[in-house]
Amino acid sequence: MARLSDKDLIKFIGYIVRIILLFGIGVQIVITIYGIISSIFSLNLLDLVNVTITGPLLILVLIELYIAVNSYLSGKERSIINVIDAGISFFVRELILELFSQNYNITNILIIAGVVGILSFSKFIANR
Repeated sequence: MARLSDKDLIKFIGYIVRIILLFGIGVQIVITIYGIISSIFSLNLLDLVNVTITGPLLILVLIELYIAVNSYLSGKERSIINVIDAGISFFVRELILELFSQNYNITNILIIAGVVGILSFSKFIANR
């Protein structure tokens, strides 16, 4: 009976994570396209703007996570930069969602903007 090495196990888990992320990207693309089409037919301009901004931003976050996983599993040094980029994209998306909400709170906006600033500074430090 052959034993499974740690390297093979990490490679197998990496394939599973990649498949899950690709599936999530595909599902989000379909959901975004459906939301755009349904907003066009219902003639709701606010929903159309909301879907066309937040959907692609979520797709971008998932793509950046996929790139980060690939970088990590291939042993590249820049995997931390990719994770920070994904975090920045996620929090910018949350900031936009907060601005589009009916009852946004200035405190939440400032907190999210602060997190984006901290992540941007972290990326600057990591690039040096």
